[in-house]
Amino acid sequence: MRCIWLTAVLGLLAGVSCMFADEVSDAAKTLKRQDARRAVNAYEETVKNARANFDSRAEAARKQLFVELEAAQAKATKENQLDEAVTIRELRKSLQEKRSAAGRSEIQIISAFTARMSVGWM
Repeated sequence: MRCIWLTAVLGLLAGVSCMFADEVSDAAKTLKRQDARRAVNAYEETVKNARANFDSRAEAARKQLFVELEAAQAKATKENQLDEAVTIRELRKSLQEKRSAAGRSEIQIISAFTARMSVGWM
């Protein structure tokens, strides 16, 4: 649970920094001064490195979570706590499905939005 909470909080912070970075990039297009452009470029490089660092740490935490859940499931099974073992297995399965569906989430949101719009026009 600790890893899931930490990943959620870090993901939220990354989303906020992404929104700010987009605003900086848009505003930087009109800059004429070299020192201001250098500052924006340095900021963008720092954000890029922070995202890469976040992604690698989040993936490592995710892998560790699966290792710990697998061990807990095996322990629960050996201790004849079958309901708990099944619950852990379902949690692992759910997390794996969410991971594979993450790339499709934007498409699903767009198509849901489009369907909603077409119903509104009828």
